[in-house]
Amino acid sequence: MQGFLPPLPWHEPEKEDLTNRENEVLITIAEGLSAKEAAFKLHIALATVRAHKASIYSKLDLHSVPAVLNYAIRKGLVQLRYLDHRSATTVSDIHCPPKPLE
Repeated sequence: MQGFLPPLPWHEPEKEDLTNRENEVLITIAEGLSAKEAAFKLHIALATVRAHKASIYSKLDLHSVPAVLNYAIRKGLVQLRYLDHRSATTVSDIHCPPKPLE
């Protein structure tokens, strides 16, 4: 078929596409924190958290908290702790590995 162009390869956005603060907010989202809790934890205004959250969702083309969690796990920003088959998955089961010293 002439004139048909194959689809461009899909490029998953990288965490490097986010600012340091956006990465911190992304981790709080993945941890299941509310915007208010994230603001308290990061010592920033609630409006700032909401702005970063909107920017993260836009830059990474994500549309839900589960999608953010999936992305954060795949990129190694958070890890799920081992759960046996009888326990429920909760926010407390998410572990953020310590940042390497620079």
